Amino acid sequence: MHETESHELPPPRRPPVGLMVLAGSILASFVWWWSMRPPTPAEPGVAAPVATEPAPVPEATVAAEPAPAKSVPPKLRERAEAPAPVAPPPPTPTGPLLRVTGDVVGADVFIDRTFVGKTPFESRDVATGSHQINISKEGFDGVSRKVEVLADGPTDVTFALKEVTLDAAVDVVHRHRLGSCEGRLTATVNGLRYTPTGGDDGFETPLTTFETFAVEYREKQLKLKIKGGRSYNFTTKAANADSLVVFHRDVEKARARLAGVT
Repeated sequence: MHETESHELPPPRRPPVGLMVLAGSILASFVWWWSMRPPTPAEPGVAAPVATEPAPVPEATVAAEPAPAKSVPPKLRERAEAPAPVAPPPPTPTGPLLRVTGDVVGADVFIDRTFVGKTPFESRDVATGSHQINISKEGFDGVSRKVEVLADGPTDVTFALKEVTLDAAVDVVHRHRLGSCEGRLTATVNGLRYTPTGGDDGFETPLTTFETFAVEYREKQLKLKIKGGRSYNFTTKAANADSLVVFHRDVEKARARLAGVT
C-alpha cells in the first residue's frame, strides 16, 4: 500500500506586533488631523445655507359673524342726530365806559387833575357825568376838554397833540403917530387880527408874514412889523405887560410848530 503523503500547510504568519502598533498610531494621527482641520471656505457669491426654524403655521382665522343690528327707536335716533346746543354769548357789560385815544401814543391822561394812565386809555371806573380831561406829553402842547361820560355805553374822546392849535387873545391899545385906539388882538393858526372898538384901523395878516414880533416888558409894548408893510405898536391898560407876554409866547410857539420846529 502506498502511503499517501500528507502536506500540511504551514500556520499563517502574523505581522510583528511593533508593525501593528505603528500602523495604529498612524491611523489615529490621521483621524485627529482630519477632525481638527479648518472648514473649507465657501465659494464667493454663494451664500452658506443658514439653518432656519420653520415658520409657525398660523391658526385658522374664523371670520366673526356680524352682530345683528339693533333697532334704534325713532325718538332716540332724532336726539342722536340733533346738533349739540350752542352756548349763548356772555352778556355785554353795561355801565359807563370811557375811552381816550390820540395821535400820540403814551401821552399822560389826567381826569379832574388826577393822573389815571397813558393813551390809549380805557376804564369803566369813571363815574357818569361831567369830567375835565387833560392830555399832555413832553414836546407837545397840552390839550384840555370837558367831557360828559354816558351812563351806559362807551364815551370816546380823541385828542390831536400833533395838530397845531392857537386860540389867543388880548385887549390892547393901538398907538398911532397921533393918538391911539383901543381894540382886541386875536390869533389863530390862520393868522393874527386886530379888531378896533371903533374906526377902520383894523387889519389881518398870516403868521408867516411877521418881520418883527417882540415884547418890551418894561415899556409894556408889543411890536409888530409886517414884511413889506406897516409897523404896529400895542400896549395895555393893565398894570404890567404880563398879558402881552402870554399872547406873544402862544403865537411864537404856534409859528415855530407850523414852521416844523418843535
